[in-house]
Amino acid sequence: MRFPNSLVALLAALLFPLGASAQTTFDGLDLSGLSENTESQPPATDTPAADQNASGGFGLDLNDPAPSEPPPPEPPPTVTASDSDKTKELPEVQALEGRLREIELTADDRVKSVQVRSFLKQGRFELMPSVFVALNDSFFPKYGPGLRLTYHVHESLGVALRGNQYNLIPNDNVRLAKRQLRAQLPDVQPEWSVALDVIWSPFYGKTTLFNAISHFDLYIVGGLGTVLTETLEEDGVMLSTHIGLGGRLSLNDFLALDLSFIETVYTDRPHNNGDKGVVQHILSINLGLSVFIPFSFEYKE
Repeated sequence: MRFPNSLVALLAALLFPLGASAQTTFDGLDLSGLSENTESQPPATDTPAADQNASGGFGLDLNDPAPSEPPPPEPPPTVTASDSDKTKELPEVQALEGRLREIELTADDRVKSVQVRSFLKQGRFELMPSVFVALNDSFFPKYGPGLRLTYHVHESLGVALRGNQYNLIPNDNVRLAKRQLRAQLPDVQPEWSVALDVIWSPFYGKTTLFNAISHFDLYIVGGLGTVLTETLEEDGVMLSTHIGLGGRLSLNDFLALDLSFIETVYTDRPHNNGDKGVVQHILSINLGLSVFIPFSFEYKE
């Protein structure tokens, strides 16, 4: 079929403006960024057709962007059994740490709750000169000097050798008793005594003396010995036994005051008693000054 030339010219005149308009539209679009983004992004996987239609073609999202939703809240942390135990144990741990700090402060403190002995006797010699007076004899009162040497095998135990020399105190009690009461009094005259003592010190403490703290110990003394009387040539020495209580008060590292009460019991046979034996009791108070050798001591753990 052949078209007239006039009809062909009319169609060409109509289509030429449409082509120029389309070219102008495409020339105004910057497709370089689209091509670079297309090359840098990985190829999209199977995209639903609805998404492609929503983008308007050419990879452009022509729809309004959807508002961003806030991220979902994070779930609360789960507390396990171990965390709960730790929470419960925290006050106990803090209390234990505070107690340990108190113990350290107490250990560093110079004043201890339980103090060590400030005066040690173990392994030391004690030389004690003393004087004594008999308390229970009104007719034949006695006095004299004494000397005791002690070795302390332990803080609470010592072995001692003790000696006393007896002197009579003149008085008129015997003469008055014989004249007025017509009493026959045995003439008992001890001269010397030697004894072996065992000293046990179970009590130790401290006291205040002249605004200073002094330490003391109390002891029990007992043992066996001999008494030499005026009948020594006829009867020899008399066996004796003794027991008593005493105490020491420390003055410094090597000096201490000693006070004791000792009763000595022995048998004698005075000349004016018809050669009959009599049991004698001498209760004496003894005051001495103890010197400890060596003069110093060291604490041992």
